[in-house]
Amino acid sequence: MYRVLLAVFAVSGAVSIALAQDPVSERRAAMKTIGQHNAVLQPMVRGNAPYDQAKVDEALAAWKKAADRLPSLFPAESVKGPDANSNFYASQKAVEDRPDLEARIAKFQKSIGEGAASVKDVESLKTFLSAMGPGNCNACHEVYRARKG
Repeated sequence: MYRVLLAVFAVSGAVSIALAQDPVSERRAAMKTIGQHNAVLQPMVRGNAPYDQAKVDEALAAWKKAADRLPSLFPAESVKGPDANSNFYASQKAVEDRPDLEARIAKFQKSIGEGAASVKDVESLKTFLSAMGPGNCNACHEVYRARKG
């Protein structure tokens, strides 16, 4: 039993190290996390799902954690153009205008940090999400995300 546990820890450690050394995979995972949690929040805003504070808190905590990782996930060597694993990739502008990218990430982090505490019901969630999209996610994606093809 001890050997099995040791093997499991060794494999999970190796996977963690491999992911930590691949900012492209980590960047995709962070963006995917943000998108998946957005998919939980949007039905609440649209009235297609009941408002659930626990799910909202979980989603916003996941957004915060992903946002806190973003600054380290755009090293110059990771911006290589299209690849086979995704339809989207970081554009060369992420390297060329690093100060602007960092400012946008900082704004996203600040918006989540300040706004998350104000979300207590569906109306405040609507207000929070409407403020998040245009000035944060969409604005950054328009400049720094490219589509393959």
